[in-house]
Amino acid sequence: MKQFLLASTVLVAGTSTAFAGGMEVGRFNPGFMFQGGNYAELSMTSTNMDVTDDRYSPNGSMLNDMININASVNMALNDKISIGLSHYDAGKIDLSYAGNGGPLPDAYVDLTLKSTALVLNYSLNDSIFVFGGAKYSTSKATANVLANPAGDLVVDSDSAVSPILGVSYARPDIALRFSLTYQGKVETSHATTSRIGGVTSDLAPTQAALPESLTLDFQTGIAANTLVFGSIHRAKWSDAHIYFDGSTTPKSTWDDSTNVTLGVGRNLSDAWAVSASVNYEAASENTGNSLLSTTDGSRGVTLGARYTMDKITVSLGVNHTRFGDKTVTSLAGPGKFTGNSATTVGLNVGYSF
Repeated sequence: MKQFLLASTVLVAGTSTAFAGGMEVGRFNPGFMFQGGNYAELSMTSTNMDVTDDRYSPNGSMLNDMININASVNMALNDKISIGLSHYDAGKIDLSYAGNGGPLPDAYVDLTLKSTALVLNYSLNDSIFVFGGAKYSTSKATANVLANPAGDLVVDSDSAVSPILGVSYARPDIALRFSLTYQGKVETSHATTSRIGGVTSDLAPTQAALPESLTLDFQTGIAANTLVFGSIHRAKWSDAHIYFDGSTTPKSTWDDSTNVTLGVGRNLSDAWAVSASVNYEAASENTGNSLLSTTDGSRGVTLGARYTMDKITVSLGVNHTRFGDKTVTSLAGPGKFTGNSATTVGLNVGYSF
Protein backbone atom coordinates (compact mmCIF):
# COMPACT_ATOMS: atom_id res chain seq x y z
CA MET A 1 0.00 0.00 0.00
CA LYS A 2 2.98 2.30 0.33
CA GLN A 3 3.16 2.81 -3.43
CA PHE A 4 -0.61 3.01 -4.01
CA LEU A 5 -1.24 5.69 -6.67
CA LEU A 6 -4.84 6.86 -6.76
CA ALA A 7 -6.42 6.81 -10.20
CA SER A 8 -8.94 9.43 -9.15
CA THR A 9 -6.23 12.08 -8.68
CA VAL A 10 -5.91 12.12 -12.47
CA LEU A 11 -9.35 13.69 -12.65
CA VAL A 12 -9.91 15.96 -9.68
CA ALA A 13 -7.99 19.03 -10.83
CA GLY A 14 -9.19 18.68 -14.39
CA THR A 15 -12.92 18.61 -13.67
CA SER A 16 -14.07 19.57 -10.22
CA THR A 17 -12.32 22.93 -10.21
CA ALA A 18 -13.05 23.87 -13.82
CA PHE A 19 -15.24 26.96 -14.20
CA ALA A 20 -16.53 26.80 -10.63
CA GLY A 21 -14.18 29.02 -8.59
CA GLY A 22 -12.47 30.40 -11.70
CA MET A 23 -10.63 29.19 -14.79
CA GLU A 24 -8.29 26.70 -13.10
CA VAL A 25 -8.15 23.30 -14.81
CA GLY A 26 -4.93 21.93 -13.25
CA ARG A 27 -2.52 22.54 -10.40
CA PHE A 28 0.89 21.47 -9.19
CA ASN A 29 0.54 18.27 -7.15
CA PRO A 30 3.74 17.09 -5.37
CA GLY A 31 2.64 13.44 -5.23
CA PHE A 32 4.89 12.37 -8.12
CA MET A 33 7.98 13.35 -6.07
CA PHE A 34 7.22 10.80 -3.36
CA GLN A 35 7.18 7.57 -5.39
CA GLY A 36 10.76 6.65 -4.48
CA GLY A 37 13.78 6.93 -6.77
CA ASN A 38 13.32 8.16 -10.32
CA TYR A 39 9.75 8.39 -11.55
CA ALA A 40 7.89 9.84 -14.56
CA GLU A 41 4.20 10.09 -15.38
CA LEU A 42 1.98 11.33 -18.19
CA SER A 43 -1.72 12.01 -17.73
CA MET A 44 -4.51 13.20 -20.00
CA THR A 45 -8.11 14.13 -19.30
CA SER A 46 -10.90 14.55 -21.84
CA THR A 47 -13.92 16.51 -20.64
CA ASN A 48 -17.36 16.77 -22.21
CA MET A 49 -19.08 20.00 -21.12
CA ASP A 50 -22.86 20.47 -20.96
CA VAL A 51 -23.61 24.04 -19.82
CA THR A 52 -26.75 25.69 -21.24
CA ASP A 53 -29.40 28.24 -20.25
CA ASP A 54 -32.79 29.47 -21.43
CA ARG A 55 -31.59 32.64 -23.18
CA TYR A 56 -27.94 32.90 -24.25
CA SER A 57 -27.15 29.26 -25.09
CA PRO A 58 -30.40 27.23 -25.15
CA ASN A 59 -29.45 24.87 -28.00
CA GLY A 60 -25.93 23.83 -27.04
CA SER A 61 -23.18 24.10 -24.44
CA MET A 62 -21.50 27.50 -24.20
CA LEU A 63 -18.45 25.75 -22.70
CA ASN A 64 -16.57 23.66 -25.24
CA ASP A 65 -15.15 20.19 -24.66
CA MET A 66 -11.51 20.20 -23.62
CA ILE A 67 -8.41 18.01 -23.32
CA ASN A 68 -5.81 18.69 -20.61
CA ILE A 69 -2.34 17.14 -20.37
CA ASN A 70 0.16 16.85 -17.51
CA ALA A 71 3.72 15.49 -17.74
CA SER A 72 5.93 15.13 -14.64
CA VAL A 73 9.31 13.62 -13.78
CA ASN A 74 11.23 13.26 -10.52
CA MET A 75 14.99 12.61 -10.45
CA ALA A 76 16.69 11.45 -7.25
CA LEU A 77 20.10 13.09 -6.86
CA ASN A 78 20.89 11.13 -3.68
CA ASP A 79 19.09 9.69 -0.64
CA LYS A 80 18.13 13.18 0.56
CA ILE A 81 17.50 15.35 -2.50
CA SER A 82 15.41 15.01 -5.61
CA ILE A 83 14.32 17.43 -8.35
CA GLY A 84 10.79 17.45 -9.73
CA LEU A 85 9.68 18.96 -13.04
CA SER A 86 6.00 19.22 -13.97
CA HIS A 87 4.37 20.77 -17.05
CA TYR A 88 0.58 21.07 -17.13
CA ASP A 89 -2.48 22.96 -18.34
CA ALA A 90 -3.17 25.34 -15.45
CA GLY A 91 -5.97 27.61 -16.68
CA LYS A 92 -8.38 27.59 -19.58
CA ILE A 93 -11.48 29.36 -20.85
CA ASP A 94 -12.89 27.86 -24.04
CA LEU A 95 -16.43 29.11 -24.63
CA SER A 96 -18.59 30.20 -27.53
CA TYR A 97 -22.20 31.32 -27.89
CA ALA A 98 -22.13 30.94 -31.68
CA GLY A 99 -24.74 28.58 -33.15
CA ASN A 100 -26.37 27.91 -29.78
CA GLY A 101 -29.64 29.72 -30.44
CA GLY A 102 -28.96 32.82 -28.37
CA PRO A 103 -28.82 36.55 -29.18
CA LEU A 104 -24.99 36.85 -29.02
CA PRO A 105 -23.60 34.69 -31.85
CA ASP A 106 -20.27 36.59 -32.00
CA ALA A 107 -19.33 36.10 -28.33
CA TYR A 108 -16.44 33.74 -27.62
CA VAL A 109 -13.28 33.41 -25.51
CA ASP A 110 -10.34 31.07 -26.13
CA LEU A 111 -7.77 31.50 -23.34
CA THR A 112 -5.02 29.08 -22.33
CA LEU A 113 -2.54 29.22 -19.46
CA LYS A 114 0.22 26.61 -19.16
CA SER A 115 2.60 26.20 -16.22
CA THR A 116 5.98 24.53 -15.76
CA ALA A 117 7.10 23.92 -12.17
CA LEU A 118 10.68 23.14 -11.10
CA VAL A 119 10.84 22.01 -7.47
CA LEU A 120 13.62 20.77 -5.16
CA ASN A 121 12.56 18.17 -2.58
CA TYR A 122 14.70 17.61 0.55
CA SER A 123 14.26 14.80 3.08
CA LEU A 124 14.92 15.96 6.65
CA ASN A 125 14.43 12.38 7.87
CA ASP A 126 12.35 9.32 6.98
CA SER A 127 9.12 11.18 7.77
CA ILE A 128 9.50 14.90 7.02
CA PHE A 129 10.16 16.47 3.62
CA VAL A 130 10.35 20.11 2.56
CA PHE A 131 10.11 21.28 -1.04
CA GLY A 132 10.24 24.53 -2.89
CA GLY A 133 10.80 26.05 -6.28
CA ALA A 134 9.25 28.20 -8.97
CA LYS A 135 6.40 28.00 -11.43
CA TYR A 136 6.77 29.59 -14.88
CA SER A 137 3.38 30.31 -16.47
CA THR A 138 2.49 31.53 -19.97
CA SER A 139 -0.93 32.60 -21.22
CA LYS A 140 -2.54 34.00 -24.38
CA ALA A 141 -6.04 34.44 -25.77
CA THR A 142 -8.36 35.44 -28.59
CA ALA A 143 -11.87 36.68 -27.85
CA ASN A 144 -14.90 38.75 -28.71
CA VAL A 145 -16.57 39.93 -25.50
CA LEU A 146 -18.90 42.26 -27.48
CA ALA A 147 -18.48 45.39 -25.36
CA ASN A 148 -15.91 47.04 -23.08
CA PRO A 149 -13.99 46.46 -25.35
CA ALA A 150 -15.69 45.74 -28.65
CA GLY A 151 -14.26 43.86 -31.62
CA ASP A 152 -12.26 40.71 -32.23
CA LEU A 153 -9.48 40.73 -29.65
CA VAL A 154 -5.98 39.26 -29.95
CA VAL A 155 -4.29 38.99 -26.56
CA ASP A 156 -0.59 38.32 -27.07
CA SER A 157 1.39 35.85 -24.96
CA ASP A 158 2.93 36.89 -21.65
CA SER A 159 4.72 34.98 -18.90
CA ALA A 160 5.32 35.25 -15.16
CA VAL A 161 7.16 33.39 -12.38
CA SER A 162 5.66 32.59 -8.99
CA PRO A 163 6.86 30.57 -5.97
CA ILE A 164 5.96 27.08 -4.80
CA LEU A 165 6.64 26.05 -1.20
CA GLY A 166 5.58 22.97 0.72
CA VAL A 167 6.08 20.40 3.46
CA SER A 168 5.16 16.73 3.63
CA TYR A 169 4.89 14.23 6.49
CA ALA A 170 4.82 10.46 5.94
CA ARG A 171 4.46 7.20 7.85
CA PRO A 172 4.94 4.42 5.28
CA ASP A 173 3.97 1.67 7.74
CA ILE A 174 0.34 2.90 7.68
CA ALA A 175 0.42 4.49 4.17
CA LEU A 176 0.01 7.94 5.72
CA ARG A 177 1.09 11.12 3.97
CA PHE A 178 0.10 14.76 4.42
CA SER A 179 1.41 17.36 1.96
CA LEU A 180 0.76 21.09 2.29
CA THR A 181 1.54 23.17 -0.82
CA TYR A 182 1.53 26.95 -1.23
CA GLN A 183 1.47 28.47 -4.72
CA GLY A 184 1.97 32.19 -5.27
CA LYS A 185 -0.22 34.37 -7.45
CA VAL A 186 0.56 34.50 -11.18
CA GLU A 187 0.01 37.92 -12.80
CA THR A 188 0.41 38.57 -16.53
CA SER A 189 0.06 41.67 -18.73
CA HIS A 190 -0.72 41.16 -22.42
CA ALA A 191 -0.39 43.46 -25.42
CA THR A 192 -3.87 43.52 -26.98
CA THR A 193 -5.41 44.62 -30.29
CA SER A 194 -9.03 44.98 -31.39
CA ARG A 195 -10.29 44.56 -34.96
CA ILE A 196 -13.60 46.14 -35.99
CA GLY A 197 -14.75 46.41 -39.61
CA GLY A 198 -11.31 45.66 -40.97
CA VAL A 199 -9.62 48.31 -38.78
CA THR A 200 -7.14 47.20 -36.11
CA SER A 201 -6.39 49.35 -33.08
CA ASP A 202 -4.18 48.94 -30.03
CA LEU A 203 -5.78 48.64 -26.60
CA ALA A 204 -4.29 49.00 -23.15
CA PRO A 205 -2.70 45.71 -21.99
CA THR A 206 -5.03 42.97 -20.78
CA GLN A 207 -4.41 41.96 -17.16
CA ALA A 208 -4.95 38.33 -16.11
CA ALA A 209 -4.02 36.15 -13.14
CA LEU A 210 -4.07 32.75 -11.49
CA PRO A 211 -4.69 33.05 -7.75
CA GLU A 212 -2.61 32.46 -4.68
CA SER A 213 -3.57 29.04 -3.34
CA LEU A 214 -3.01 26.60 -0.48
CA THR A 215 -3.59 22.85 -0.88
CA LEU A 216 -3.63 19.99 1.60
CA ASP A 217 -3.31 16.51 0.04
CA PHE A 218 -3.62 13.51 2.34
CA GLN A 219 -3.99 9.76 2.52
CA THR A 220 -3.86 7.19 5.32
CA GLY A 221 -4.42 3.47 5.67
CA ILE A 222 -7.53 2.48 7.61
CA ALA A 223 -7.39 -1.32 7.16
CA ALA A 224 -5.36 -3.93 5.35
CA ASN A 225 -5.05 -2.86 1.68
CA THR A 226 -7.51 0.02 2.22
CA LEU A 227 -6.90 3.74 2.57
CA VAL A 228 -8.76 7.03 2.75
CA PHE A 229 -7.49 9.94 0.64
CA GLY A 230 -8.47 13.47 -0.22
CA SER A 231 -7.53 17.10 -0.66
CA ILE A 232 -8.59 20.61 0.33
CA HIS A 233 -7.70 23.26 -2.26
CA ARG A 234 -8.25 26.92 -1.35
CA ALA A 235 -7.79 29.53 -4.11
CA LYS A 236 -8.10 33.33 -3.76
CA TRP A 237 -10.02 34.02 -6.98
CA SER A 238 -11.41 37.32 -5.69
CA ASP A 239 -7.92 38.74 -6.29
CA ALA A 240 -7.32 37.10 -9.70
CA HIS A 241 -9.54 38.64 -12.37
CA ILE A 242 -9.35 39.59 -16.06
CA TYR A 243 -9.22 43.31 -16.92
CA PHE A 244 -9.49 44.69 -20.47
CA ASP A 245 -8.29 48.00 -21.93
CA GLY A 246 -7.31 49.72 -18.68
CA SER A 247 -10.68 49.21 -17.00
CA THR A 248 -10.80 49.03 -13.21
CA THR A 249 -13.92 46.85 -13.45
CA PRO A 250 -13.05 43.19 -14.06
CA LYS A 251 -14.64 41.27 -16.90
CA SER A 252 -14.70 38.14 -14.70
CA THR A 253 -16.78 37.82 -11.51
CA TRP A 254 -15.03 34.97 -9.71
CA ASP A 255 -15.06 34.45 -5.94
CA ASP A 256 -12.66 32.71 -3.55
CA SER A 257 -13.14 28.95 -3.77
CA THR A 258 -12.51 25.88 -1.63
CA ASN A 259 -12.56 22.55 -3.45
CA VAL A 260 -12.75 19.41 -1.30
CA THR A 261 -12.16 15.79 -2.36
CA LEU A 262 -12.64 12.70 -0.20
CA GLY A 263 -12.37 9.08 -1.27
CA VAL A 264 -11.42 5.51 -0.48
CA GLY A 265 -9.02 3.22 -2.33
CA ARG A 266 -8.42 -0.51 -2.08
CA ASN A 267 -5.81 -2.91 -3.41
CA LEU A 268 -7.54 -5.98 -4.84
CA SER A 269 -4.25 -7.74 -5.59
CA ASP A 270 -0.60 -6.95 -6.26
CA ALA A 271 -1.66 -5.82 -9.73
CA TRP A 272 -5.11 -4.24 -9.35
CA ALA A 273 -6.47 -1.40 -7.22
CA VAL A 274 -9.74 0.54 -7.33
CA SER A 275 -10.91 3.85 -5.87
CA ALA A 276 -14.01 6.00 -5.48
CA SER A 277 -14.20 9.64 -4.43
CA VAL A 278 -16.50 12.64 -4.23
CA ASN A 279 -15.60 16.26 -4.97
CA TYR A 280 -17.41 19.35 -3.70
CA GLU A 281 -17.14 23.11 -4.05
CA ALA A 282 -19.65 25.28 -2.20
CA ALA A 283 -21.83 27.74 -4.09
CA SER A 284 -20.80 31.37 -3.60
CA GLU A 285 -23.11 33.55 -5.68
CA ASN A 286 -26.08 32.30 -7.71
CA THR A 287 -26.44 35.54 -9.68
CA GLY A 288 -23.94 37.53 -11.75
CA ASN A 289 -23.42 39.66 -14.85
CA SER A 290 -20.50 37.92 -16.60
CA LEU A 291 -21.09 35.38 -19.37
CA LEU A 292 -17.59 34.06 -18.59
CA SER A 293 -18.89 32.73 -15.25
CA THR A 294 -22.08 30.72 -15.64
CA THR A 295 -21.89 28.13 -12.83
CA ASP A 296 -21.96 28.34 -9.04
CA GLY A 297 -20.19 25.59 -7.13
CA SER A 298 -20.00 21.90 -8.02
CA ARG A 299 -20.33 18.37 -6.72
CA GLY A 300 -19.25 15.15 -8.36
CA VAL A 301 -18.12 11.54 -8.08
CA THR A 302 -15.09 9.70 -9.51
CA LEU A 303 -14.50 5.98 -10.03
CA GLY A 304 -10.98 4.80 -10.80
CA ALA A 305 -8.89 1.67 -11.34
CA ARG A 306 -5.14 1.07 -11.48
CA TYR A 307 -3.07 -1.75 -12.96
CA THR A 308 0.59 -2.35 -12.07
CA MET A 309 2.98 -4.35 -14.24
CA ASP A 310 6.62 -4.39 -13.12
CA LYS A 311 7.73 -0.72 -13.19
CA ILE A 312 4.70 0.57 -15.10
CA THR A 313 1.36 1.68 -13.68
CA VAL A 314 -1.73 2.51 -15.71
CA SER A 315 -4.63 4.35 -14.06
CA LEU A 316 -8.03 5.07 -15.58
CA GLY A 317 -10.88 7.05 -14.07
CA VAL A 318 -14.25 8.61 -14.86
CA ASN A 319 -15.66 11.70 -13.14
CA HIS A 320 -19.14 13.21 -13.39
CA THR A 321 -19.58 16.67 -11.88
CA ARG A 322 -22.80 18.68 -11.64
CA PHE A 323 -22.56 22.47 -11.48
CA GLY A 324 -24.68 24.72 -9.29
CA ASP A 325 -27.36 26.85 -10.96
CA LYS A 326 -26.73 30.51 -11.74
CA THR A 327 -28.69 33.40 -13.25
CA VAL A 328 -26.51 35.67 -15.41
CA THR A 329 -27.85 39.09 -16.48
CA SER A 330 -26.04 40.54 -19.49
CA LEU A 331 -26.81 42.55 -22.65
CA ALA A 332 -30.02 40.66 -23.52
CA GLY A 333 -31.38 40.28 -19.99
CA PRO A 334 -31.23 37.37 -17.53
CA GLY A 335 -30.32 33.83 -18.51
CA LYS A 336 -30.90 30.90 -16.17
CA PHE A 337 -28.09 28.32 -16.30
CA THR A 338 -29.59 25.24 -14.65
CA GLY A 339 -29.01 21.47 -14.56
CA ASN A 340 -25.50 21.67 -16.03
CA SER A 341 -22.68 19.13 -15.78
CA ALA A 342 -19.34 17.83 -17.08
CA THR A 343 -18.05 14.30 -17.63
CA THR A 344 -14.33 13.54 -17.71
CA VAL A 345 -12.34 10.44 -18.64
CA GLY A 346 -8.74 10.43 -17.40
CA LEU A 347 -5.71 8.25 -18.14
CA ASN A 348 -2.41 8.24 -16.24
CA VAL A 349 0.71 6.21 -17.08
CA GLY A 350 3.55 6.11 -14.54
CA TYR A 351 7.04 4.60 -14.88
CA SER A 352 9.68 4.01 -12.20
CA PHE A 353 13.29 3.84 -13.41
